[in-house]
Amino acid sequence: MLTIYNKVWQKVVSPKNIIEGKVYYNTVTDVLNLFDCDSRQISKVLKMITYDSDRNCISSYSMDGNDEVKWSDIAPDSMGDKILRKVCELFNN
Repeated sequence: MLTIYNKVWQKVVSPKNIIEGKVYYNTVTDVLNLFDCDSRQISKVLKMITYDSDRNCISSYSMDGNDEVKWSDIAPDSMGDKILRKVCELFNN
């Protein structure tokens, strides 16, 4: 059976964020995950980039290409569940 994963960027806006001991205000973080609509799971973060209020990159993370993708169940009626439903609706899964 072929499994289809949906790769989706999410934008997280934070009024206050502490990164490596420094306080930043009004940060934006772009987070890349995979969604599995059939098993109702989300992958651990594949990529994450955080920007300060001037859109300067202040932090970034990329999963090593040799790492195995790890999956987590999504709790019912959670924010993750709402995102999963929308992703699956948009991609018709």
